[in-house]
Amino acid sequence: EIPVWELHPDTATFLAYTCYRATCRFRGRNYEAWYTPEIPRSEGPWKLQGLPGLILAVNDTGDDGGIIRFEATGIRRAEVPVTMADLNYLKTSRKKFLATERKFMTDPIGYMQANSNIRITVRNEDGTPREGADLLREYNPLETE
Repeated sequence: EIPVWELHPDTATFLAYTCYRATCRFRGRNYEAWYTPEIPRSEGPWKLQGLPGLILAVNDTGDDGGIIRFEATGIRRAEVPVTMADLNYLKTSRKKFLATERKFMTDPIGYMQANSNIRITVRNEDGTPREGADLLREYNPLETE
């Protein structure tokens, strides 16, 4: 899935490149991106792509905005191509992956104990064990839809 961008005439400078603003809603968040046609690559960070130039900066906007920000700090030509390792990946659906990721991110100890033979005890400074809700944590994923 590629984001559907709305192009705007606003400009800004990143890494000495003139960049133009574009906005979209993608996977549950609103984004503002700054891209430069001076580098004619339709790519950017994470899954953000599809603009008429390389995305050099992007941030989320909206009610829950200000959590995500990517900004290029330099550009260099790679000596070797960037590739993905050819491993025996587990096949799953996006929905199942996101549900599993949420379980792990909110309760990593509970997830590991439920899915392996690993047993973990977390203790307070005084040596008493911490359990249950004390071990849960908040999780705000990039993809909310």
